Amino acid sequence: MDSIGEISKETGYKDSLVITKDGFVSQAGGGVCQVSSTIYYAALNAGFPILERYNHSKAISYYAQAFDYGLDATIYPGQKDLRFKNQYPFGVILFSYYFDSTMQTLILAPTEIADVQIDLILKEVDHSQNSLIEVNKDENPNAQAKVIQNYIPKITTLWERKVNGQIDQISSNYRSQPKIIDYSNN
Repeated sequence: MDSIGEISKETGYKDSLVITKDGFVSQAGGGVCQVSSTIYYAALNAGFPILERYNHSKAISYYAQAFDYGLDATIYPGQKDLRFKNQYPFGVILFSYYFDSTMQTLILAPTEIADVQIDLILKEVDHSQNSLIEVNKDENPNAQAKVIQNYIPKITTLWERKVNGQIDQISSNYRSQPKIIDYSNN
């Protein structure tokens, strides 16, 4: 909360999609997790010990485009945070910028930092909860169907990170997400 402040329209945050218990909704601060996920991946590759990190509750495909599922970090002020520690005997700078529709984070250090290797060692995809929810179908039998949310299976991943010979594991669990079709005349 110290870094991002209060998330609201009044503090300058724009509306975009966020994950809620009811699915994806547009509200102020949507997209903040793209920043935390990018910084998290940079911290992993710098060899920083990760003190606190939470994956998203549902698998988000654009986080998996570069590396696969399991290396994202969600934040929500007062409930979920991303925290890591600089264990080096010197200061480092995390420099984040937006370029060509992507966010980049560079780690600047006065000397070489840890040798890091990150490998996916387990990925389970469970389609047993594949479901469809149809909304407003009885009220509008002739309405054009609109997909509100696509189906995503339950996904479990386990990554292994090797930092200067030490090994730690990163596990992520994502709930299944039903496909939702709305038949209202919007």
